[in-house]
Amino acid sequence: QVAKYNDDFEPRAFGDNIQKWGTSTILIESGGLRGDPEKQKTRELNYVALLTAFDAIMEKSYQKYRLENYYRIPDNERYLHELLIRNAAVDYQGNTYQLDLGFKSEETSYAANRRYYQRSSIADVGDLSTYFGYEEVDATGMRVVDGKVYPTTLGSLDELQNLALLELQKEGYLYLKIGNLKGDAHLKQELPLQIIDAERTVKNSYKVGSNPAFYLEKDGRKMYAVVNGILYKM
Repeated sequence: QVAKYNDDFEPRAFGDNIQKWGTSTILIESGGLRGDPEKQKTRELNYVALLTAFDAIMEKSYQKYRLENYYRIPDNERYLHELLIRNAAVDYQGNTYQLDLGFKSEETSYAANRRYYQRSSIADVGDLSTYFGYEEVDATGMRVVDGKVYPTTLGSLDELQNLALLELQKEGYLYLKIGNLKGDAHLKQELPLQIIDAERTVKNSYKVGSNPAFYLEKDGRKMYAVVNGILYKM
């Protein structure tokens, strides 16, 4: 799980210009691990890597390694999604297609950058057999079914506490309308229903950039729900 980046000179890069001024640098680019959004495990791995490198310099053990080995490390590519649904049946314009859906999640900060929440959307659609996911589902034999909109519009976010949201999800509801919805307050909490403005008309789309809420059904039975790119096992 180690890859190398293109090492061409980039005039806008801070580290590249430090090198240009005559100072040697080593850049460690860190990805993520499933279940570790704060990258605590990644920090630990970087710490161990640096200590190992310092030890190799001190003991001169680096001399037994050949530079050619570095160039055998594969180049970094974007092959990873937060959620990857494989082989799902999706209806489109009267036809049914079997395809893969890859969801990405973007971090948005608030509270003076001390907190954040995730915005999810479909990053890729089609044959994603060469891609991977932090979380994957083989949806072979399953059909994508749109979630329903709860018939009662709430007056505010505070009224959410009066509803059993997971029970509504089991009943087929994945959208909940709230009047006078302002800002992104509803995104700052992980909810099993997608909160939308009272004026919005729901029409799910399964194209890149969209964020549909739907079920994966098999033989009429709901197996999973997907809300804001989060997978719920039914």
